[in-house]
Amino acid sequence: MSIEGQLCQLEGQPGPARGAASRDPLDLELMKKVEEFAGVRRSLPFDVIVWRSQNYYYTMLQNVFPEQVERALRGDAAAQEWTKHFVALGAEPGNESDYQ
Repeated sequence: MSIEGQLCQLEGQPGPARGAASRDPLDLELMKKVEEFAGVRRSLPFDVIVWRSQNYYYTMLQNVFPEQVERALRGDAAAQEWTKHFVALGAEPGNESDYQ
């Protein structure tokens, strides 16, 4: 299936269908795939409803991001990489945050 198809399928599913993200919000490979999906979403000739993704991003911003920033500031390379990708994802239209 194309990335475009995966994006539409992912966004259209209820929470459990996106369970990988909720099981491990620190999964860097999944974060990179979501970033890729977000980039594809911008290029589609139609709007993709992303409110579920926005809500999940906000939840992670409140509950996961602060600890990752602390770990990154202490020199944790994995946390630095995760934080870099999370902030980039937050810069996507619809996910803007104060941490850009």
